[in-house]
Amino acid sequence: MTKYSFHKLILFSCILLAISCSEKADYDFIITNETDYQINSFVIGSGDDRIVITIQPNDTSEIVTYEFDGTYFNFTEPLLTLMVKQYSDSIGTYDYNTGGGTSIPDLKDDSVNRIYIKLDEKSSDSDVIFKIETN
Repeated sequence: MTKYSFHKLILFSCILLAISCSEKADYDFIITNETDYQINSFVIGSGDDRIVITIQPNDTSEIVTYEFDGTYFNFTEPLLTLMVKQYSDSIGTYDYNTGGGTSIPDLKDDSVNRIYIKLDEKSSDSDVIFKIETN
């Protein structure tokens, strides 16, 4: 390997490392439940870094803050898990454990992000009744 090739490799590695890192940031959210179901457990995040809140039917939460510690060595954009874990109606309580994710780089760290929980009337799967939209 020539000295020139080695320097190109080091430069490329540094650029890749810089691109794959993301900084710490706090993200504020307001969650709006646009359904007639009580959302007993709505999860933002995963593992030890998650927030779990309850949202009444057709109601809006207070502002909640998710503290993102940043990640390193990402070769894809980091995602934030958004999931309805449990909901209820006048008949009973149901474990759901379904949701999705949103791209952390698409979130605003200088203003409040919005999450909307809606009924998914277009889903072909009868077990998927909610859709989650952001901003």
